[in-house]
Amino acid sequence: MYTINSKRYPTVTETRICGFFQEYRFLSNFYKCLKFEWLGYEFDNTEAAYMASKSTDPHVHKLFSTLAPKVARN
Repeated sequence: MYTINSKRYPTVTETRICGFFQEYRFLSNFYKCLKFEWLGYEFDNTEAAYMASKSTDPHVHKLFSTLAPKVARN
């Protein structure tokens, strides 16, 4: 378990990865990264790009390009 600001976070077990924290945060789809182009639009997180990829509608791609990762997931 990681403890960050008094919160406990699970780590890696032998059978699964329970999250990406501290120096491994960049591996998460929720990590805000440099803008990149995907499906003709700019994204700043891979979660929104991933969710946009589930559709073939360009209007959906544009919508997802502006979303935060938590909003895109829902």
